[in-house]
Amino acid sequence: MNAFSSPTRLRDMIRAIRACKTAAEERAVVRKECAAIRTSINENDQHYRHRNLAKLMFIHILGYPTYFGQMECLTLIASPGFPEKRMGYLGLMLLLDEKQEVLMLVTNSLKQDLNHTNQYIVGLALCALGNIYVYITEMARDLAQEVERLLDFRDPNIRKKKCMDGLVRALKDLANNAYSPEYDVGGFTDPFLHIRLLRLLRVLGEGDADASDSMNDILAQVATKIESNKIIGNAILYECVQTIMSVQDTGGLRVLAINILGKFLSHRDNNI
Repeated sequence: MNAFSSPTRLRDMIRAIRACKTAAEERAVVRKECAAIRTSINENDQHYRHRNLAKLMFIHILGYPTYFGQMECLTLIASPGFPEKRMGYLGLMLLLDEKQEVLMLVTNSLKQDLNHTNQYIVGLALCALGNIYVYITEMARDLAQEVERLLDFRDPNIRKKKCMDGLVRALKDLANNAYSPEYDVGGFTDPFLHIRLLRLLRVLGEGDADASDSMNDILAQVATKIESNKIIGNAILYECVQTIMSVQDTGGLRVLAINILGKFLSHRDNNI
């Protein structure tokens, strides 16, 4: 790839976009970056594949078309490594919609990952399936047997879709896991799975006193253990606060959640 077409780093692109003073300037930056990403994709440049998809997700959030990067999601999902799959599934959940026939191509990869021995990869596949099944009912029916098998799986980290105890145990295992480079993102073990579990607990605990009581300890642990000196940690804390405020509680947890919100509001960083 020539120097002119080589994509910049994600952080550099974000800085360039934020520095734009007009919409026209922003469009010019995005147009130039998309051209470089297209060239990288056409040249099948594996070195930039992670970076390209991360930037396309940011560009998508800004409202620009990113359809040309959809096949990159499938390529990363089919990769054997966890980091590649994680980026691919994130892209799948964000960039694709019900109008894209390419969704059907991901069925085989989902089947394989739902049968994977690695619990984190199974979790990614389940999260992705939960986000896209509402669009493609045929895919949901095709994968129904795989999901039913998981509901009876003995490992509580995989049985999280059925049992509250399994969900709580999965979050505890995740929060207490030793450092593992394969799942590390900014010093945190798979924050994306952290957040998905907290969101699911929020849904299951709302209006259910018993379910809320069973998750109080782990919510308190996450709220007090997660470091708030990094944006990723704050993202987890924010989800934890939302869950605490949604479930039934005697009051102690809510005081903790309000204190965390107070720290957010007093932070000098406007993003926080």
